[in-house]
Amino acid sequence: LPYGLTEDAVEKMHRHRLSILSRQLSDTEYRKLTCGPFLYTMVQEMADVLYYGLKRNITVYSVDETVMNGLIAAFAKKLRTGWPAPASHLVVEVARDSRVENGAIGETHQVRVLLNNKEVRLEKDAAWVSWTTFIGKIAEVVLRPEDYGEACRYIDPKEAKAALKAQRDSERRFEEEPTTRETPDQSMLRAWLKKADVPQLYVNFLSAGVHNVQAARYVVLTSMAKFADDNGLPAGDVVKLLHFAKREAQDMERMEKALKSAEKKNSEADIAIVEADPTSTSLPAPRGGRSY
Repeated sequence: LPYGLTEDAVEKMHRHRLSILSRQLSDTEYRKLTCGPFLYTMVQEMADVLYYGLKRNITVYSVDETVMNGLIAAFAKKLRTGWPAPASHLVVEVARDSRVENGAIGETHQVRVLLNNKEVRLEKDAAWVSWTTFIGKIAEVVLRPEDYGEACRYIDPKEAKAALKAQRDSERRFEEEPTTRETPDQSMLRAWLKKADVPQLYVNFLSAGVHNVQAARYVVLTSMAKFADDNGLPAGDVVKLLHFAKREAQDMERMEKALKSAEKKNSEADIAIVEADPTSTSLPAPRGGRSY
């Protein structure tokens, strides 16, 4: 050790550094800045495989200790003391749940996280959680790379407090206003956004001139990136809404296919009855032998 620097002093500095790190990892904004862009990229690649059928069995990333600690805190919800051990690695697995035969992808697929080959408890008593639960768990720290500069911008504490108060007052006002002031389409839009777990975006959609579910669904599925940029939507809310709208669209597509299949079977059955006796105008005789 350098002259005048004792082991006790080094130990105190180490404990102080761990205390600072623990406080940093407890802050959602800190975790968002350290690992948010990486999480956004990772989730997008996973979603491409799940929703669009891209063939990708494994993807390998390399990150530094700061990002690694942010990821561990985001997944485990319990703070580490110290930096990750040398050569530490995280594995995020996605698997089809064979116990769920039908349903949206968010429920038919499960996610598990391993830290140095040991399971991370994403829920209190479970390592495997549904895709929907996993997205909900990390949504608050997901950050689009293009939003990183804005997220790092210095914000005066007084301005930030005033902006937060104005946002809460606006949300409270819309919640407390009687629904009779809303049109039926607006009420359905509010319910749709609440089902997507983003009720706070109701004001944003109304401000942008979107007043019904059909228009909102079209915006989300065709131009969500531009809409999010124009209205300053949080990245976590964008991810939630995108996945909800995509699951909904897939469910509707499955229902349409099932309906068409049923109509086709009914049509084929009608044709078969006619072809059996095309000249007959009477109903077929019942099993008792009586005809009408």
